[in-house]
Amino acid sequence: MTCIPIVIFNFVILITSDLILGLFDLLNRVPICLEYLHTCVGSYIRACGNEIVAHHDNPKDNQPVVFVQSVIQLKAKYDNIVKHCFQNESKSLLVLKESFEEFLNKNNRTAAFLAYYFDDLLKSGLKGCTEIVADEKIEQAIAIFRLIHDKDVFESYYKNHLSKRLLSKKYSDELEKNVISKLKSECGCQYTGKIEGMFVDVRISNTLFEEYSSERSTGRMDDGIDFDVTVLTNGMWPSTVNVVTCVLPRVILENNFDPFSAFYMRKHSGRKLSWQMHLGAAIVRGKFGPERRELSVSTYQMCMLMLFNEVDSEGGAPTLSLPHIRDSLQIPEPELKRHLLSLCTPKCRILKKSKGKVCF
Repeated sequence: MTCIPIVIFNFVILITSDLILGLFDLLNRVPICLEYLHTCVGSYIRACGNEIVAHHDNPKDNQPVVFVQSVIQLKAKYDNIVKHCFQNESKSLLVLKESFEEFLNKNNRTAAFLAYYFDDLLKSGLKGCTEIVADEKIEQAIAIFRLIHDKDVFESYYKNHLSKRLLSKKYSDELEKNVISKLKSECGCQYTGKIEGMFVDVRISNTLFEEYSSERSTGRMDDGIDFDVTVLTNGMWPSTVNVVTCVLPRVILENNFDPFSAFYMRKHSGRKLSWQMHLGAAIVRGKFGPERRELSVSTYQMCMLMLFNEVDSEGGAPTLSLPHIRDSLQIPEPELKRHLLSLCTPKCRILKKSKGKVCF
C-alpha cells in the first residue's frame, strides 16, 4: 500500500485536474496515504524549483527578470492545483509554502533578483497595463517576497534601485505608493520608513528648487545651461554615504552651484551641503564635424567633455592626456577610467584613445 500513492501521483501529473481531485478525495480517507501524496507533491515542487535555481547559477544565464518570472509561473501553477485539486487543504498549503521557501532561500540571490524585478516592473514592465493587470503583477511579486527570508537584503537592493528611479525622474508615483503600501502591510512601518522618507525628500526638494528658480529668474542672464538639483537627507538614501569629489567647469560652478548653495544656506543656516557628483547626469550638446548631437552622460563625463573646449587644437583634433584629465578634474582614478572608457567604446566612439592620450 505504501507504494500506491507515489506511483499514482507520478501518473496523475500527466492527466487531468479532475483525476487529481478524485485521487485526493480517495486518499483523504486514509491519512497515511495522504501524507505520502503530500511528500510527493513537495518533492516535485522542490525539484522544479531547484532546476530554475541551477539554471541561473551560470553567470551567462543570470537574468533576474526571467528568474522571477519563472518562479511566479511555477507558483501560479501549483497554487491552482492546491486550490482546485486539494481544495486548499491546510496541510497542502503548508507543503506548498515550505517547498518554495526551501529552494528560494538557498542563497540571498533571490532577494536581489526580486528587487531587480520590481525595478523592471516599475520602470517599464507595467507600461500600457490596466490598473487591474498592474496590481495583479505587483501582487504576484509580493507573493514571492513573502517567501524569502532575506528581507533586509531585498530592502537594501530595492532602495538602491528606487534612488535611481527617483533621481532620474523615471517613476510613477501611484505605482510606487502601491508597492510601498503592500510592503508595509507585510513588514510594518519601520521596514518602509526610509523608503517613504526618500519620497518626502523628493517632494520637499521640488518645492525648494521651484522657490530657488523663481528667485533666480528675476534679472538673470541666460547662460544656456538648464540646472536642476535634488536635496537628499544624508543617511536616508543608500548612495549618499561616500562623497566623491570632482572639479566642475567654472561656468557651471559660478552660475549654478555657488548661487544655489548660497540660497540654501540662507534658508537653512547651520546645515551643510555635500555634492554627490557620482549621482548626477547631464545632457550635452556637441558639434561633431558638420553635425550637432545631444549626449546623455554622467556628471563626470560632462566634465571630461567640457575640458576639450579649453584645448587649443590648432586646427586639429583636441587631445588630452590621461594625467591631465585626472589632475584637472580630481576624479578618483577607478571612476575616471570607467567613465572615460565608456566614451571611447566602438558603439559610441565619442572620443578616440591612443596610448596615454584621448582625442575628441
